Amino acid sequence: MTIPTLQWTPPASAGLERYFAARLAPDQLDGADPAELRGDLQAHLEEELTQRGVTAVTVEDLRQALAKMGEVLPPAAPSVPPTARPVLIPTPAVSLPPEAMRHLVSAPKEKASFGGSGWFLFLAVFMPLGTFLFEVLTRGGAGMFFDPMPDFTHHVLVLLVPLAGLACWRAKKPDPPARLMQLLPWLLGAGLACAGFYTLCFLPVMPMALIGIVWFGLGLLPLTPFVALLALWRCRTLLLRSEGDEVKTPLRWGFRLTFLFILLWELPGFLTYQGIHRASEAGADAPAWASATGFIRTFGSENTLLKSCYPGRGGSMMAISSGKDPAAWLAGWFNISSGNRPSPWNESQTVSRELYYRVTGVPFNEIARPEGFRPLLFNHFNRQGNWSSDTDRGGTKVAGRIDGLTLAEGRMDWHCEEASGLTWGEWTLTFDNVTGTAEEARCRIALPPGGFVSRVTLWVNGQPEEAAFSTVAKVRAAYQSVAVMQRRDPVLVTQPDAGSILVQAFPVPARGQLKTRITFTVPAGTDSRVWLPSIVERNFELPVTARHPLWVQADRGILTMPDGVAPQAAVEGGAPTVTGTLPHALFTGRGTFFTWAHQPAEIVYADDSFAAPEHRHVVRKRDAPAGFQPKAIAWVIDTSSPLASYSAVISDAVSGLSSSDRTAIFLPGDAPSEMRTLTDPGKLNLTFAGGRDNGPALTAAVDWLRGKPGSCLIWIHGPQPGAAGSRSALEQLLERSVAPFTLVDVPLVPGENTLGPAFAGLSRITALPVRHAGSDLAASLRAAFQQRGGTFTTQTEGTDPPDGAIKTSDSLARWFARIEASRLALTNPAAASAMAASHQIVSPWSGAVVLERATDYAQHGLTQSAAAVSQQIPVIPEPSGVLLLLFSASHFLLRRRRPRASP
Repeated sequence: MTIPTLQWTPPASAGLERYFAARLAPDQLDGADPAELRGDLQAHLEEELTQRGVTAVTVEDLRQALAKMGEVLPPAAPSVPPTARPVLIPTPAVSLPPEAMRHLVSAPKEKASFGGSGWFLFLAVFMPLGTFLFEVLTRGGAGMFFDPMPDFTHHVLVLLVPLAGLACWRAKKPDPPARLMQLLPWLLGAGLACAGFYTLCFLPVMPMALIGIVWFGLGLLPLTPFVALLALWRCRTLLLRSEGDEVKTPLRWGFRLTFLFILLWELPGFLTYQGIHRASEAGADAPAWASATGFIRTFGSENTLLKSCYPGRGGSMMAISSGKDPAAWLAGWFNISSGNRPSPWNESQTVSRELYYRVTGVPFNEIARPEGFRPLLFNHFNRQGNWSSDTDRGGTKVAGRIDGLTLAEGRMDWHCEEASGLTWGEWTLTFDNVTGTAEEARCRIALPPGGFVSRVTLWVNGQPEEAAFSTVAKVRAAYQSVAVMQRRDPVLVTQPDAGSILVQAFPVPARGQLKTRITFTVPAGTDSRVWLPSIVERNFELPVTARHPLWVQADRGILTMPDGVAPQAAVEGGAPTVTGTLPHALFTGRGTFFTWAHQPAEIVYADDSFAAPEHRHVVRKRDAPAGFQPKAIAWVIDTSSPLASYSAVISDAVSGLSSSDRTAIFLPGDAPSEMRTLTDPGKLNLTFAGGRDNGPALTAAVDWLRGKPGSCLIWIHGPQPGAAGSRSALEQLLERSVAPFTLVDVPLVPGENTLGPAFAGLSRITALPVRHAGSDLAASLRAAFQQRGGTFTTQTEGTDPPDGAIKTSDSLARWFARIEASRLALTNPAAASAMAASHQIVSPWSGAVVLERATDYAQHGLTQSAAAVSQQIPVIPEPSGVLLLLFSASHFLLRRRRPRASP
């Protein structure tokens, strides 16, 4: 067989000569002719290489061919002094013949090179691995500088450094695995890329790290990547000297691919923080905000933007990015090196929250807080027992989610009174905190149309305690003092806008629970619907499997429940009752309603124990429903992405209620200059993207309504967080203008709304919150225009009620007080607040707070309500009890009165 000529690379040719020199040594010949043996071995070797398809022989090809023959390639002789000898890579372990074994035993021993020394093992393996374990246990880097391992991917990148060092050390040992020798240059290149990246991250603090070594050795943390980089670089140099060009390619590609992966992984986060910085620098410049929003939408990361909405998870508050990921850290130092001042952490957090909405169309607190890796050992650097920080405690916003805080259970109990047409119900909420620190539970609850809060209860030391009602300023000051400063038990309920209440409860004790109850009074609508309250914004977790029992009773009428609650109807004590279970989707978001078919009485009255003697009795005469017919309609339609699924529903409602001669439609864009204004409903073309600030559109709509009698603003929207600049312009117009109008507030997608409070409490604005379900939005709007008619009057104590009047519960008096407070607010907001507070109701001018001790009420000038005069849900007697009462009274009712005998 003809063997083709092989091309030998210089390192392979040198290796072949080393093999023959060792194999043809006199002690290895056993009497054989050296020339003849050399010829046989070379022919066998060339045949083996040819069969493997090799034409250009490298050192690795030679090593593998010899291994197939049962031979071994001797290592190269050192070309440098023994003190700086390169790494010598042994060949793979194979089964060798006795001759080869004798050769290895008799071969002179090589001294350990740098790759096998103890110093190399410490610097490239033990030190990086020890730093990794220290960070996993304590998160010291996250507490002091930035989080070097915010996710699983970064954990793997950090471990590549000691893994590469361990591979280099193992390669020096006898008989290294063949697979290891193939992977060694790739691993070494990857380790160099990772060590270089983290050296770049810690470079700004290395001068401080040198000083910090003397302080508990903390300087070793930022210095570890640098010293590991030096050790691996030395190993790379010696490996290239030993193996030559054949390891250059895998070494380079291992470095390039790993560095490219790190770049692609970190770049979206880095660009996201650059976009946040641009928005922070923009201030109130709306076009600059729109530009930053578009930049993050195109190049940024939504997950990184969500992380930036929360404070750093460390024990220190560095101005750059304490507790953030490497992308945030590098972006901060990049801005400093560029001459830009980094934004304070709290300012950047506010900007990030608004940017998250503008980019995605969803408020940041609607998404679960990103989970981070927590320290296993809480220490000086990470003091928070739950590895989080609630910077919004005691504020006026629901803000971000809190890890470990959940709504453990809840229940709704509801009563319907036919004579007055009123319903009232209790929602009992129990919060659970599994963390090691006390937390504040906050949520915003959507009110049923026309409804208001009429009682607040908190369980203190296992006993229910009633609330005190007063002005919003006074109850909030008491809550701030007791909850935030003294960290004791209060609950606060306020009404920031016409359609919702804000509930704050603190403290939910560490590894404990807090229980509170809120009572709502709701008049049934003209369509017989009674909407239930629902959670539209929260800072606690709520499992999708959560269920709340529902119990509804009516003294008369017919109750109908939606199928989603699995209703079970019954008649108890002659009263219709329906029970069911509210799933997660029906007590959050838009919520749900039940239908109550009934016939209110023409005239009803109730005792008002909160009023002066001259107004002790409240009388209401029922009238036909009063309809509102707007003469001019301004539509503000939110074009944020969450409303995209309602496009057809919105278009049908606009075309069904509008006319071209008295209608204007305002469609917000990413910037005020992008807002569109239409006067022809037939040309409505809706496009949705991200989150749009509705402030400029509302301002333009209110300005358009000025001077138009019978005007109406219909605002169809989703969440509206942030927008401080646009809110200021809107507030100025609302405060200075005198033109009255009706606001129809339609939150198709509920959520945080910072623009709603701008309309609350203003005397010239009639607010009509609308809850909608189904596909006919126009019908829901027409129902909002139809309000139950009626006239309220008061009577002096001791006056007989009108003929035919039916006495009802004192809920009628609370309803009258809520309506009267709205009327008084037109001219005297202080009187409106006094009226609402005296009747124990929450309104835009009054709030409720439950404190822990009687001395707390006295200290803040508050009077706690008595349970005896608080609103109650009546208990229907059991049938056996009713019969017992009838039988007991029958003796007196049926007994014949005997005539008296004459004296």
